Amino acid sequence: RLPVVIHNRSAHREMQWFLQEEGIYQLDGVMHCFSGDIDDARFYLEMGLHISFTANITYPDFRRLDVVRYVPLERLLLETDSPYMTPYPLKKKRNEPANVFYVAEKIAELHSRPIEEIAEITTANAIRLFKLPSL
Repeated sequence: RLPVVIHNRSAHREMQWFLQEEGIYQLDGVMHCFSGDIDDARFYLEMGLHISFTANITYPDFRRLDVVRYVPLERLLLETDSPYMTPYPLKKKRNEPANVFYVAEKIAELHSRPIEEIAEITTANAIRLFKLPSL
């Protein structure tokens, strides 16, 4: 089975209700561009899902840094959501995949880990989840 990629914006209670209503309690996949709170993250993590963050976490007004800290590194993925959600330092420019560095940098800061470790862990997570060939 392929992993699912769920894009859910401002409808976490409805998504959780839907999954429970359908009897889905275990699921391989990722919550893309995660925007929920810690309770939402806990729900999805308990289901077996990974949580992915984009460059919106680099913005000074981002209000969910506690969630980024909460998600265990072994269940965390990075993304850019290119061409949207350009990292804060580059806000006026078009986003591109290379800017995932800024997401990794912010996660490294929040988890008090070297960026190289974040890169290794999240790369391994993506390889494992999507059954990609090792680098």
